[in-house]
Amino acid sequence: MVTITLSRPFKILSAVSIFICVIFLLHHSRESGDNNTTFQHVTSNDVRLQNQHKINRVIAHLRTKYVANRTPYEDAPPLMILYSCNKLPCGTWVQRLKDITSAFFLGVSLDGTAYAVDMTAPIRMDWFFEIDPAGSAMTTDQAHHYLQLHGVSKTSVAVDGSLDNASLASKDLKAVYQKEGARIVQAQKLGDWHQISKNPVLFKTLKGYDLQTLTEQEWFVVARRFLFAKPSEWFRQVLEPYRSIMGGRVGPPRSLSLNDPDTRLTQEERTLYRIGVHITDPSQAHCLAKYADQVCKKQAGERKCYLFVSAGNADAMQAMRQAVGDKVTIRTVDSTYEYQDLDKPFSGSEDDAKVFYARVIMDWTILTTMDYLIGADDFIETAAWVAQVPLDRDAEEECQAATD
Repeated sequence: MVTITLSRPFKILSAVSIFICVIFLLHHSRESGDNNTTFQHVTSNDVRLQNQHKINRVIAHLRTKYVANRTPYEDAPPLMILYSCNKLPCGTWVQRLKDITSAFFLGVSLDGTAYAVDMTAPIRMDWFFEIDPAGSAMTTDQAHHYLQLHGVSKTSVAVDGSLDNASLASKDLKAVYQKEGARIVQAQKLGDWHQISKNPVLFKTLKGYDLQTLTEQEWFVVARRFLFAKPSEWFRQVLEPYRSIMGGRVGPPRSLSLNDPDTRLTQEERTLYRIGVHITDPSQAHCLAKYADQVCKKQAGERKCYLFVSAGNADAMQAMRQAVGDKVTIRTVDSTYEYQDLDKPFSGSEDDAKVFYARVIMDWTILTTMDYLIGADDFIETAAWVAQVPLDRDAEEECQAATD
């Protein structure tokens, strides 16, 4: 056996090296805080950035490979998929977003197919959001033009009400529409977009965009980036007073590169910890307020904690304000905006309709920018998909049980 004897200078050097390492680790631990809040924040942010990179890669593929339609006005596209809502009922805001997402991926999966959101009841999507980038989908006006141009032929325009989960997962829909001679397909109630991943015919096209690398929730984020992420000029002005609670941004960064200065953490994101909650039942207010306060104390660390409250009605909002008191700094959409969802009819001018329905869209959009979300319904769940932050379902379920 060979014995290695260390010289005295080497022993001293080794001891010094170990001492420096220990000091570094202790210093890093102190910077992280006694409860490791900062360290946890960095770790969760790293995961978030990795997911965002994966999503951005798919968005980039779609931007470069999905050919924007260039069909002249004299002729309709070979095939066009429309999410159509021109008469109520069409569902709530979130129900519509889900149907719009399913219709979008159906259009993308049918190679060479154009897509548009044809929604006019009770609002138009383009009042609130712009297609980004322009040309990646057709506008509502373009959709109406082609409908008028070819609507005289009963075989050219098809209303497909059978796009449920089973159809999206198994049917060769392009062959079906070609056999019917359909040039424009209108759909409203659709199955889950992720069912398309089970369809051996349709999913061949989607794999070319790397969509197989994403979860069902991340598919939604991709569709949102194209169709309902970039605020219109009017909606941007409406959101501007809420820039701070939105993390210093009104709308997504222009660049998809995570190295671009535009995508880096803003001052607000570094210094504020923003919790979002959606409440519909006033009886849950005290429980949710207590829960939000606990999250603030546990997660915010050195950042200032804010609670953004979204409510389904004025009574729930008032109850939440009273329950929170001065425990946490609270932020809400201005009280002048009505508590209305899109499944409620309205009779009035375009400007009046915009303001009448603005709150539900403002609430949801602001929730998509939070650091932590509390709730269990579709409204806040879809916001959490976009925000890519923790969604605490247990809080609402526990609060619901406490009031039963």
